Amino acid sequence: MTSRDRAFEIAWAAVGRSERTASELARHLTARGIEAADIDAVVARLIELGYVADGRVADDAVQSAKSGKPVGRDKVRAKLLSRGVDEAVVDEALGTMDHAGEVERATTLAAKLGTAAGPAKVARYLAARGFDEETVRDVVERLFPD
Repeated sequence: MTSRDRAFEIAWAAVGRSERTASELARHLTARGIEAADIDAVVARLIELGYVADGRVADDAVQSAKSGKPVGRDKVRAKLLSRGVDEAVVDEALGTMDHAGEVERATTLAAKLGTAAGPAKVARYLAARGFDEETVRDVVERLFPD
């Protein structure tokens, strides 16, 4: 077995377990002592075959933020950048998260705390969930109109 074959087997097993970005896969292979030339070739081949797609990872993260437990654009951005997704790919995926939708998701999330929590606690909670300042302000004004 060649070193490239070994690299492909390791990479194949990794992408079979979970979706990985190109950067995550490269780090995974590096940690297993694979040479840089083999890493580049294997990652490129898996991208070509469609088994590694940073755009898909970014789109999935955005969909999850919209449909799962709501998180804001800032948290999604930070998570994707930490996974090594290119900033342009992140920006493209985040383009589907409009401000009105963010406010609705944040309002739904904040409503679970209730107004008894007070505006400061709601604001801190939403900021911790990755909602930007404008969204937090709009939600607090909506829930606490005084």
